[in-house]
Amino acid sequence: MQAEIVDIGERALLRRWPRGGPRRFAWRAVWRANARLLLLLTVCARVATGHGDAAAAAWATLTKRTGTRLLEWLDGTGQWRIRRRAARRAIGSLEDRQSVSAL
Repeated sequence: MQAEIVDIGERALLRRWPRGGPRRFAWRAVWRANARLLLLLTVCARVATGHGDAAAAAWATLTKRTGTRLLEWLDGTGQWRIRRRAARRAIGSLEDRQSVSAL
């Protein structure tokens, strides 16, 4: 879903400024920076709650769909580390819930 939202924003910018120019360049840079920030916050929230697949999907969108090729090489390793960290969080939260003694 995040990838579709990024694509919708990109298309909206192209419709607003079809000929390009400095305004489109500036708004596109602002849009992409905002999208990257929101996706990074989404990744952090998903990892904190133990949802590794959702966090990895947001990370893939961040590295592939936000207009920078610089982050693409981090995609595979990043997804692996995110899933691993989320799994640790999920195991930790299960242990916390089971710490209550039965009567």
